[in-house]
Amino acid sequence: MPTIKAVIDTSMMLSVAFPRGELVKELRNMTANGAFMLVTSKEIMAELYRIIHYPRIPKQLKPSKEDVDEL
Repeated sequence: MPTIKAVIDTSMMLSVAFPRGELVKELRNMTANGAFMLVTSKEIMAELYRIIHYPRIPKQLKPSKEDVDEL
C-alpha cells in the first residue's frame, strides 16, 4: 500500500508537536510509526520556528525542551 502524504498548516503542526488531546497524540504516534508521511516546506518550517519563539506560545503549550529540540 502506498504511503499517505499529509500537508498540515502551522497551527496543526504545533498541535502535533506539543500534543494535549488524545486525537492529536494519536496523530503524532501514527506519524512516528510511518502510517503516513508529513509533507512540509521551508516556508512552513520557518514560520513554525518563528511562532514557537513567540513569548505566549511556551505559556500556552508548555513544551518541554525535548519537544522543541525534536521539532
